[in-house]
Amino acid sequence: MDYLNLTWLLAIAISAQWVYYDAKNHKIGKVPGKKGLLNMSAGSMACATLLLWLPTFPMYLYKRKALIEQAKEHPIEPAGKITFVLTGALFAASATIFIVNTTLPGCDSQDAL
Repeated sequence: MDYLNLTWLLAIAISAQWVYYDAKNHKIGKVPGKKGLLNMSAGSMACATLLLWLPTFPMYLYKRKALIEQAKEHPIEPAGKITFVLTGALFAASATIFIVNTTLPGCDSQDAL
């Protein structure tokens, strides 16, 4: 098993969950009538972080203070936990694919001997 890939997968999943909880706790969300790349619900931000981690997570960290200030003016209550559950399901599916695609060494392999 390639533990480096598993470590990255766990880091991405944990950061996506953190983005969800951080946005939910600060009441960051989609403000009607406002445009912007990060003008989305907490669950959508978590999904974006899970699927497009490299651009999304640093952007969220960079814009976090401005998003918190915006949320003080326009607090958004999360509507439900459906997106959060979908984020978890996406992580579970990707972890399963990762685990299934790894193979153990064969009996004639030097690693097994």
